[in-house]
Amino acid sequence: MTPKEPLLPFDAPPPAQRGRTPKPVLDLAEARRRRDAGMVQVDVSAAFAAAADRAIYHAARTWSAFVVDQVWQFVDGDYPVDKRAMGSAIMRAVRAKIISGSEDFRHSAQRQCHANPRRIWISAIYVAPRAMGAR
Repeated sequence: MTPKEPLLPFDAPPPAQRGRTPKPVLDLAEARRRRDAGMVQVDVSAAFAAAADRAIYHAARTWSAFVVDQVWQFVDGDYPVDKRAMGSAIMRAVRAKIISGSEDFRHSAQRQCHANPRRIWISAIYVAPRAMGAR
C-alpha cells in the first residue's frame, strides 16, 4: 500500500467526501413558518387597507408621477403591518385604473432601503393646478 498524498487547498475533495445538501422542506406549514419567521403580519388589517387606499388616492390627486415612498406620508395613523403591505394597496389601485406603472424607476429616499430602485407610478386622476388668472 502506498500512503495517500495530502490534498492541497486548491484540490477538490473526492466525490465520496463531499457533503450532501439537505433536502428541501416539503411540509407546507414548516415552509410558511420559516418564511414568516421574524415578519410582522402583512396586510391583514382592514383599517390599514382603507388608509393605504386613501393615501394612494391622495397621492394620485397631488402628483402626476410618484413613488411609494411619497405615498407613506399620506397614511394617517400607525398600523402594525410590514411596510411591504403597501404593495397590495398599490395593486388594488392599478386594477381600479387610478394609477399605472411606468418603465422608469427612482432610487428610494428611505435610508434603510439603501437606494433600492422604486417604480414610478403615473396617476390617471391627477388634476393640474390652474395658474393665477387663467380661466
